[in-house]
Amino acid sequence: MTQEIFDYMKETSKESDEYTLKLLDSLKGTSSYEPTNHLPILRDKINGDIAIPKSRNSLGRLIYETFNNGSWKKIIPALSFIELSTIATYVWDDVIDDQPIRQKDESTWKKFGVNKAICAGGLQCTRSFKALEDLAVPNKDKVRIFQLGNKMWDQLWQGEMYNEDMNENTTYEEYINRCYQLCGAMFDSIAQMSAICASASEEQIKLASEIGKNYGIGVMIRNDLADVIPELHKNSVALSKKPYEDVRKGLYTYPLLYAIQHVSEDGKTMIRNVVGKKEMHAGEHETLQEILKEAGALNATLDLITKYRRKTNQNIRTLPKIKSQKLLFDLTYLLENMRRYVK
Repeated sequence: MTQEIFDYMKETSKESDEYTLKLLDSLKGTSSYEPTNHLPILRDKINGDIAIPKSRNSLGRLIYETFNNGSWKKIIPALSFIELSTIATYVWDDVIDDQPIRQKDESTWKKFGVNKAICAGGLQCTRSFKALEDLAVPNKDKVRIFQLGNKMWDQLWQGEMYNEDMNENTTYEEYINRCYQLCGAMFDSIAQMSAICASASEEQIKLASEIGKNYGIGVMIRNDLADVIPELHKNSVALSKKPYEDVRKGLYTYPLLYAIQHVSEDGKTMIRNVVGKKEMHAGEHETLQEILKEAGALNATLDLITKYRRKTNQNIRTLPKIKSQKLLFDLTYLLENMRRYVK
């Protein structure tokens, strides 16, 4: 992997973010402006530079460029749709998860209050669909793209609902389905939208869907792993938040699901005692880390991420051998960035 993928992602994010912020400009002068723009501005620039090279809109651009040699800027409204949708989920998730930190700053609810955060997420969601109105594509394609957007949000809310019931008896299949609904559906949707905008064939749209789905599942598993690696949150702007979010809520994601099946009875008791505690002291953090390591849960989660990266790469290999294919391989390599923290 080279610096090229990061430069590519920054360029894509810059164009998408500029469009997104302009889309929200009409709120200036209203009480909605600051809460609704809080997270979009944080995700746009920090200290005058691009804060986060974003993977969702980068995937969309790469899919478009794979199937069409025209200017990728045609799909900026779709890239803005997925970014604003992502932001809305973060704003609402922070309320649901009692998460006070986002992007090394206060989360929207912490800064403006819960009610305004809920309203801000709603406006971000509705404005994301307004972005799709600007797509310069045939009406039949635009209708299909809107249907994909609605289906995506249906999946996201089903995933949020199911996520609340994640317990130690959750099966592997249920966990993977939850990962798709919470995250994979977003990558799946933008991949299909971009392929449709590129006038791709039905077979190519299906292929784009598979790439997005498997990559997005890998991203969600990686996020679950990041949640139980406290030191990660000190170093990453994108992942900076209060750690053990799911543990504190009483939810079992893959690291805990694996651990509960592979530790001693004493270890199981400790996990059950700490899951659901609103506040964990440092000693409990350290003990939980030791149990996860003893069970092999961290490495098992890394292996699961790699499994979905490989599934994604299998489909990427069938694409034309052009620059976008290489960059797609580079994009999937980013899924492996948790390994250095686990070591």
